Amino acid sequence: MTIRSSILCTIICSAMLWGLPLGATAPIPRKSLDLIQRAEGLIEKHKLDKAIRLLEKADKIAGGNRAEALLPIARAHLQAARYPRALATVRTAIESSEDPELQAVGYRTLGRILFESTLKESHPDPITLRIDMMIYLADLPPASSIEETIEAFYEHRLSKYAGKLEEAEVALNTAIDLQGQVDPLTHYTLAEVLNSLRRTDEAAARLDTLFALVGTEALPRGPGQLQCSLQQRLRTQEPLPRFVGEKITPPKALQRVKAKYTRKALANKVKGTVFLASVIDEEGNVRCVRALKGLPMGLTESAITALQATRFEPARRSGEAVSTFYYLQINFYPGRPY
Repeated sequence: MTIRSSILCTIICSAMLWGLPLGATAPIPRKSLDLIQRAEGLIEKHKLDKAIRLLEKADKIAGGNRAEALLPIARAHLQAARYPRALATVRTAIESSEDPELQAVGYRTLGRILFESTLKESHPDPITLRIDMMIYLADLPPASSIEETIEAFYEHRLSKYAGKLEEAEVALNTAIDLQGQVDPLTHYTLAEVLNSLRRTDEAAARLDTLFALVGTEALPRGPGQLQCSLQQRLRTQEPLPRFVGEKITPPKALQRVKAKYTRKALANKVKGTVFLASVIDEEGNVRCVRALKGLPMGLTESAITALQATRFEPARRSGEAVSTFYYLQINFYPGRPY
């Protein structure tokens, strides 16, 4: 028997032994499954690097490029905001699996990575935003009103990220097509993507359908801002909060409350940035505060408390007060915590 024939015989016999058709993927070893289960627990505890090491070991034992191990690795990188690594890993996971369920999870994860990374990139810290606006305005003819200038700038920013958001939309729709049942997280993330693309009516319709199928209690907590605002919309039929730039002047802080360093954070020399997203309603009240990027030892909670205590002049559209999304970066460094 030639070497080539021997190899072919081995492949065929292995497939018969596992009860698989030729070309199918062998079951993942029990040891790999145990490691994946342990890693999932570590991800829940936010021990991401340790979880990734276990998952990489599980993938190696299983022969490499196994979606069962790669998908939680991508999720761990996503939680750590390592978006390029998360993207590369999830794309490999999708390509390596022919299982519709795993592919659905892969496309859902791909959509979330694209959306969350775009959300982070498109809403930078206030200083970067001001610099971007100054660069943009330098080449812009004088507008007839400040509202038109602001709208033009935010439309310009949206155009930079629209392609990535549209890719997220395609990935999430693919996940929905592959799923055998309604997955609230996929539909909800798709609604957030549509809302970010300023397709507000489509986002609302998507969530209305989702609520009709699974009820309002099943709404997941995503990284965006639809959570409480859409639940309120269903109760009161109020319009969704708007984005600054849709002929809307932004809200203004009337009296800003400074975030306080916690003693534990100071003692452990914790420093960095908390990035918050919220809704400022028509009366200038802060609602639906979410941490897009947090810090440990009470600093995230301190930033949220400071924002919630701040009073605002509401955003306005044609002189009328409207609710709008509001993003804020709070820097924690000894001596200058805001």
